Amino acid sequence: MSIAATGSQSPLHVQIERRIQWSIERGEYAEGESLPSASALSADFRANKNTVLRALRNLRAKGLVDFGRGRGIIVIARSGPGHTDVAGLSDQLRQLVAVADAHGVARSSLISAIERMPRPAEGAAPPRGAGKRPRA
Repeated sequence: MSIAATGSQSPLHVQIERRIQWSIERGEYAEGESLPSASALSADFRANKNTVLRALRNLRAKGLVDFGRGRGIIVIARSGPGHTDVAGLSDQLRQLVAVADAHGVARSSLISAIERMPRPAEGAAPPRGAGKRPRA
């Protein structure tokens, strides 16, 4: 699966990012499914592991995958029309967790609070400010 010799003008990490994104868009990996490890992808693409990790970080920023040490690489969204902007939601969740951590709120308490929240009625308008990115 080497792409290093394709003659593309794009940096290798961008080529890898595009190839993985294309695989996700084609449905080779479903939402919730694990991708091969970064080491396995490095071997498949015949690229340095840091190059693959750079591509994966870009895909995480786009909201397509999520990963962390010991958790593996999970497809969290398929890109394209009709798919939610999971990247924005992930950013908001990270900020929420950071605020909770700063105030000493246990993550289990945060999860319990979220689970107790009522679900919006079918067809109801989203809460004010939903979908907007917070100001930095």
